[in-house]
Amino acid sequence: MEARKVGDNIGLSFVTILEEINLGADDQDEKLEITDRNYWINKRGSKETVEMTDKLIDFINEFSSGHKPNYTKFYIGLMNNEQINNFTQFIPRRNRLNVEIKLPFSQEIQDKIEENGLDMGYDNRYNKAYRLRLAPKDISLHGEFLKDLLRKAYENSK
Repeated sequence: MEARKVGDNIGLSFVTILEEINLGADDQDEKLEITDRNYWINKRGSKETVEMTDKLIDFINEFSSGHKPNYTKFYIGLMNNEQINNFTQFIPRRNRLNVEIKLPFSQEIQDKIEENGLDMGYDNRYNKAYRLRLAPKDISLHGEFLKDLLRKAYENSK
């Protein structure tokens, strides 16, 4: 505020220094979509592909116990003792399960993936993870190989 005297009169001038900025809806106004197991079964994947995720997490728990699914809006990650460790991520779809196994590129691993006939979707050489598109039959046919990949990714994450 500024005051000026002009003759016998006084004028006041007000300047806005800070206006209230609305950054978005309040938490109570916003409806958050809960991302849990049912979200993945009903909206993003299917019961079968979420069960495939469970089976792969069971494989992980065979060599490192205590891992549980961590449901997020974009993927299902892993938690162990309330700590996030996403050395692999799962993205259930209606008819397949996309799995991202975080390992540096190795021609040996690439060759074994191809030998097992697993669908990679694209060349993984320039990524820091192997992205596999698994059909339901792949878990039973290639379970030991998948378990070995998951074990290597876990050891690499330490």
